[in-house]
Amino acid sequence: DGGAAPRAADDGEPERYCTAVATSGLPAREVLWEANLCGGREAVRSSRAQPPHDATAPVALRRRDGSRKLDAVFAVASGRVTCVGADGRVAWSVATEAGWRATHAAGDADAPAAPFASLTLLEPAAGADPLIALLGEKRAVLLSTDGAIVATTELPAWPVAPPTVADFDGDGIADLVVPTRSGHVGLRLEPSAASLLVQIVFGVAAVG
Repeated sequence: DGGAAPRAADDGEPERYCTAVATSGLPAREVLWEANLCGGREAVRSSRAQPPHDATAPVALRRRDGSRKLDAVFAVASGRVTCVGADGRVAWSVATEAGWRATHAAGDADAPAAPFASLTLLEPAAGADPLIALLGEKRAVLLSTDGAIVATTELPAWPVAPPTVADFDGDGIADLVVPTRSGHVGLRLEPSAASLLVQIVFGVAAVG
């Protein structure tokens, strides 16, 4: 089992001490590793207090070398995405434009409304290499499994739930349907000569 546990510095800056922690057993009996999600490659340990929730749930990523071990991919509120190997070492870390406002702890009735940021692993087409989709407050970003930014697009409203992966236009390439605060938005993945484009192709307004 593994999870993101970002930790803040004394000045309240959440990204400076964000840490991913992998544990063994249910309930957790042993800490396997702690890894830095802030751009460094070294493992870090911190006894500082945990800030408001400012990380997505991780996604598991199968390695291309055929190994049975899985890497874990995390995103923090600044928009940085980090891939951590099974040994706790950072494989890659990249800054993106898909950041979001950190939310408060679950159950906090006084917390303001905030976007639901998420990471999603998707296979664009049969046999194609998977992609990682990060939905932030104002932008969606697609990354390759080696950390390259493939495409970025703006969102008309912030997400309120994880996206649904489906080929809604029948072209054989997976697309994303994103629930937002103002309705559902369709993001179409469209290959070009040099890259993969992400276009907003429909919006369905919420009806109250």
